[in-house]
Formats: sequence, C-alpha cells, structure tokens
Amino acid sequence: MRWSRVIGVVLMVGGSVVARCRQAQPHVLVGERQRLQLVSQPPIPLTGVLVGDPHQVVAHPTRALFLVSDRQPPGLYLFSAEGRLVRRVGFRGEGPGEFMAPPQIAVWGDTLLLRGGMRGRVAAYRISDGRLLRDPFLPVLPAALQHWLLHRQHLILYWAGRRRPVLVEVFDLKARQFTHALDRPLLTPAHEALLRYYASGGLALLGNSIVLATPADAPHIYFLDLRSGRQGSWRRLEDPDFQVRPPPDLEALLQQGKWKAYREQWVDYLTTNSRTRGLFVLQDRYLVVQLEHGQGPEKRWLRLLVINPATRQEIDRIPFPLRLRAQYSLHYSSFATARDSCLYLKRYLEGQDRWALWPWCLEPVPSDRSP
Repeated sequence: MRWSRVIGVVLMVGGSVVARCRQAQPHVLVGERQRLQLVSQPPIPLTGVLVGDPHQVVAHPTRALFLVSDRQPPGLYLFSAEGRLVRRVGFRGEGPGEFMAPPQIAVWGDTLLLRGGMRGRVAAYRISDGRLLRDPFLPVLPAALQHWLLHRQHLILYWAGRRRPVLVEVFDLKARQFTHALDRPLLTPAHEALLRYYASGGLALLGNSIVLATPADAPHIYFLDLRSGRQGSWRRLEDPDFQVRPPPDLEALLQQGKWKAYREQWVDYLTTNSRTRGLFVLQDRYLVVQLEHGQGPEKRWLRLLVINPATRQEIDRIPFPLRLRAQYSLHYSSFATARDSCLYLKRYLEGQDRWALWPWCLEPVPSDRSP
C-alpha cells in the first residue's frame, strides 16, 4: 500500500515536470518532408509610441530597423530590432513630406521613400536622421500600387490594376524614366480581382533580380534581371489545394441596383479563394512563398512553400495552423515581413495594450530528430 502511494506520488511529480517542460518549449512547426521547421521566438512589443492599427511593416534589408506605417491616425515610425521607438518620420497634413493616408514604404540603404501624400506624391527621407530630402521625389505615379521596392537606382513598381499596360515596371532613378518591365504575367479577371485585395501576390529582391509570385489562377514565380533585362518564368507553384473560381458578374448587380447582393458576393469571392499572400527571401538561401487556403475566415490557413533559389526546386512545405495566428482579421493573419532567417507576424498583445512583431525563424530539422 505504501509502495503504491510512493509510486503514485513519483508519477504525479514526474508528469507535472514533463508538462512544465513542454510548456517552456517554443512552438515548433515541422514541414511535411521533415527537413525544415519554423520555431517561434518571443514577440517584440512596439514601445515608445502607441501604434493604433499597423498598415505596413518593413524590415530594413541591411539595418536592425523596422518601419511601421500606422492607419489610425496615419503615421510612420522607425523601431529598433528590440521594438523601441527610434523616431517618427513625417506628419499628417498636405504640406511637403506630409501624408493624408497610411503611407506606403520602400527602403534601400539610407533612403526611405514614402507614398501617401495628396495625389499620390512620393517623398524621399534620410533614414539616419529622418530629414526630408525631396518632395515630390518622383513624378506622380499614375495608378494604385500593390507592392513596390527600392534597389540602388531602381524603383520596382507592381501595379494593382489594368490602368497600366504591364504588371511590373522598373523606373531608373538616374535616368528619371521607365526602362524595362516584366511583361510575362497575364492579367485574368480572377487575377485582377485578387490583386486588389489586401496584399495578394508577392514581390521580392534576390541578388540583382526581382522575383514575382502571381496571386491567382495558375500561380507562377517570374524573374526579371535588373542588369540584363532577361526575364521568364521560374516555375509554376504546384499545390493541390490552390483553387481560384471565376469572379461573379458584379457589373450586372450594380446596374440593377442590388447593392446588398453585390457586397455579399464580392466578400464571399474574396474570402473563399486561395491566393498568394507574400514572397520573402531569407538570407538568399530560401525563397518562401506564402499561400492561403480555406473556406471562410475562420477556416483559412497558410502554407509556406520553401524553394532553393539556386536550383529553383521546392525544398519543403510547412503548414501554419490557424490556432497560432493573430486572429483579428484576414490581413493580420499572414506574415508581414522578413529579415535574416525569420518571418514576422503582426500580433496585438491585449495584456499590454500594444502591438508586437512575432518572429518565426526557419531552421533545419536536426538530423537526430525522430520522424
């Protein structure tokens, strides 16, 4: 009887110790092929200013800085790698360097481009001291942008609609003119509809080339070499769950004045299709394409396709379950930016009443790990 009690106590204590050890372990997501894993790190609270609603987050490619564009009210802030406020850049208004809408950001070296002023003006700032260099920095851009990147003297523009003849164009900042374009992708109705929904598609820099992940239909990765102008398709993104249905005839509903049906069908179309939700380069070793699947906002989930840029072959597929995502709305549920070997989610910390960046780092699976 005494021995049974002793054994019972030992089992209870051992079980509690194991449970605590498990709770202390970070979340680990292992890819289907057991080669790579995503390991979560502690969230990085954004301190020094109260960010109301992050619109865009950009990790500086070479400096330990995060740039965060705020929606409410419109603002732009620089944070250190530890999340401490470094400075605010620009102010709300209609004057030089000011903006009325949440600013769109592009960075390279010590230059920050900001688009959010009246009539699509682009202003240039110096990152090291926040000084306004020029406004307007460019002629007014003629259409809405889905993504844009700054690379040395090149500005890469990813248009969001049919108001431009091509999808991606390169503007040479020295020559002050458009030089070449990525004209391979075709805009289908489904492609164009999903382009305008949050951050569909993806654009990234890989060495001296830009790479593009198309957002809908049969998604591809395309490339454009900025030195030679050579371009083409890297590969088609093969995923059995990726499905895009044709968009509804919304024009007919508008002509009939059926506004409720228009809104319902439009929201249903946008929230039930698969789509690409980002393209990231990690240490020039991995090209990560972010795909989103699922029916309805509660059942959606992400899958990361990891590609070796040297061979253009898929290395691994890593599912990212909904229970580990920031569940505030769809555009907060996918990775927002990347640096080094980590991808970052936007996460609201209710206990601290502030936003944070939540890093998930891509690591090789240890060879001695049991399957």
